Amino acid sequence: MTTYKILQYLFWSFFSLLFLTYLFYPLFLRFIRWGRVLPKPGYLNDFPKVSVILPVYNEELIIRDKIENFLHQNIPAEKLEVIVISDASRDRTDEYIRGFNDLRIKFLRLEKRSGKAVSINNGVAESTGKILVFTDANTIFEPDAISKLVRNFGTFEVGGVCGYLEITPKDRNKLEARYWKHERSLKELEGVIGSVCGANGGIYAIKKEYFKPLPKNKNILDDFILSLQPVKHGKRLIFEPEARAREESTSDILSEYRRKIRIGNADFNSIKEMGFLFNIFKYGWISVFYFLHKFLRWFSPVFLLGVWFSNLFMNSLSTFYNITIGLQIVFYLIGFSGWLLLKKKKILPIITPISYFCLMNVSLLIGMLNWITRDSSPIWDPDRK
Repeated sequence: MTTYKILQYLFWSFFSLLFLTYLFYPLFLRFIRWGRVLPKPGYLNDFPKVSVILPVYNEELIIRDKIENFLHQNIPAEKLEVIVISDASRDRTDEYIRGFNDLRIKFLRLEKRSGKAVSINNGVAESTGKILVFTDANTIFEPDAISKLVRNFGTFEVGGVCGYLEITPKDRNKLEARYWKHERSLKELEGVIGSVCGANGGIYAIKKEYFKPLPKNKNILDDFILSLQPVKHGKRLIFEPEARAREESTSDILSEYRRKIRIGNADFNSIKEMGFLFNIFKYGWISVFYFLHKFLRWFSPVFLLGVWFSNLFMNSLSTFYNITIGLQIVFYLIGFSGWLLLKKKKILPIITPISYFCLMNVSLLIGMLNWITRDSSPIWDPDRK
């Protein structure tokens, strides 16, 4: 095989993988969803006790509102406990938590920064509920969100429930909100067909019996790993569109960039933990979802680089490949220009989404490099302004 043929093969292979990841998968889900409906909630005769697991670090600006939000959920008081784990917070977070005179609040403080995974493990160890609800400090639940999550556990096949997270734009930044709207639609389709391929960290629940302690010494996708543990036991993770919560997106593009690098690093650290999902013969549709929705997307920076370099070395051999390298150059120039505009908080309809796509893939690439070099701290620092 000639060098030209090899480069041609590589170009179209990487391009096909990108097509599968970003264009084919949403259409594929909509096609196989035809004629299916969301599973109906299996209402419980006896409402189980619920333990909310809330890890926090330096959240003095929002922690009181967050706890009040849970104390006003419309479920019986005796059926709720809120376990707040402070990962050695250095501000007034602990003081504010201790200020709540309510038996439903359990407060744990870690004296040494240990990371979110350790905080979650400690919180679950202290829990007494049959249902575990996981959330983030900046996520605000609707008053009936917990009850609508939990009602689904009346169906034997359900082991986990993913809620509906609404990202509200901050200032003029609607990028994260639009991206999450797309992700949410994919999760809903997956939940109709089989199981959702991982919940969002802001609002989801699993039966406590399926909880597996998280690895302590590396940055991981705790929501992805924990929400899919019921699937490992033959249960479903479904989507509940009426269990609603909201978060505010960041208006700072550099903060978003740093956050996505951390998420990208966690993606690759989670591959080993979720290796069971490659067994399509046992797990069926969820294995397909994992491969197309998650695994391929995590490697999309590699595919983009593969398309670029294979095209670069053969652009002079064919007019077609001259055009494709030109289009790539224009695409990335637009992405860079849009990034400069985003730093100045200027949003343009066409340019900005291209910039966001490039930002995501650069973040993934850096996260991958950190994973390769074993630079993977489990410590997280929320950015609240």
